[in-house]
Amino acid sequence: MAIAPARSKPPIRRAVKARRRPGRAVAGLVLAVVVVVAGGAWLASHPAELSGVEVIERQMLDWNAGPGPDRHIFGGRLSAITRRGHRLIVADDVPPEVCVSLAVRLSRRGVVSIGDVTPQRVSASRVSQLCHGEKSPQIAWEPREEGADDRGK
Repeated sequence: MAIAPARSKPPIRRAVKARRRPGRAVAGLVLAVVVVVAGGAWLASHPAELSGVEVIERQMLDWNAGPGPDRHIFGGRLSAITRRGHRLIVADDVPPEVCVSLAVRLSRRGVVSIGDVTPQRVSASRVSQLCHGEKSPQIAWEPREEGADDRGK
């Protein structure tokens, strides 16, 4: 029997420590700072624009404080009337899609009527039925009196 030649072990490779290059880390940090600063500057120069619903809501809130514009953002008439001793802010010809969102938002601040209907409970489905049931919905909003809180009811 022949003796097999002795196998030599593969040479042990020692892990070579990667050279640290502080220049790359600093460059990466500087780049990150530049990106954050540039992004912040861009956001500051481009203020968030209000949606149509937010604009008409603000216009109605302004009418609550005193006379405001005669027309809302969608071209319909804005006015304040008194009915049975209660002040109502009225927006005519509100687009149905806007009517739904606006009615839900205003209901948090008072009583909302769509057309001639004042829903007992304001839900998105009921408001949607009322807003889409008319050709050009009218929203009447009676602001909640200052300090009034109906959460206990």
